[in-house]
Parts: sequence; C-alpha cells; structure tokens
Amino acid sequence: MPMPPRRKGELESARESVRKGRGMGEEGGGSRRHWLVKTEPGDWSWADQATNGGVSRWDGVRNAQAQGFMKEMREGDLCFFYQSGGKAREVVGVTKAIKEWYLCEGNDEGDVDRRPVECSERGALPSTATV
Repeated sequence: MPMPPRRKGELESARESVRKGRGMGEEGGGSRRHWLVKTEPGDWSWADQATNGGVSRWDGVRNAQAQGFMKEMREGDLCFFYQSGGKAREVVGVTKAIKEWYLCEGNDEGDVDRRPVECSERGALPSTATV
C-alpha cells in the first residue's frame, strides 16, 4: 500500500527534526559540516582552484537541490573537491567555505544560479579518492 503524500508543513517539520537531531538547531548552526562540490575538469579543475591564491567563487549552479545545499553552507565548512569528467571520477582536494551564499552585484533577486559561495583551497589530497 503506497504512503500518502506529505504536505509541505509536514515535510518542513521532518526536515527540522533531522537538523535538530544532528545538532544543527533551527537555523542550521552547530559544528562544521562537510560537503561534496562537483565540477567537470574542463569547466573548473583543481589547478584552476589553486589560482588567485586558492580563492574561487563557486557559482553557476542550476540544480535546485544543489542550490539548496549551497544556501546551507556556512563559513568554515569544508568541501571535498570532486571532479567527475572523463574517465576519472575522484575527490582531488579540500576547500573551505569562506563566504556564505550571497547575491552578486548586478544580479537580481530571481537570478539564483548566479549566487555564489566563495571557497579557498585547503590542500590537495596525497592520493585521489575514486568515487
């Protein structure tokens, strides 16, 4: 027998109980979290990340679920840098969120795929982790 669909309020309540159970509180606070940031090496590689003092603006994300995760990223959270293009699909390094999701100058409120999170390079992995 299929389960009845949840109403939006029930979904939000379930989400908040998971967040509280993880020590994240109502506003998503709590300890540092870890994220997986995915890129195609042809678009943005680990070598590109290392330029500009290792600081980059992570933007252009069009997937709604990924945008939701970006909104939850907080300063100090660590991000595993995952390259998915070509034959190798692997985590190659670690970055740290240094500026939370924000609206860029010249972009309007509805232009969510142009809202970046800024990350700084923390270091390459001694050996890549295949995913």
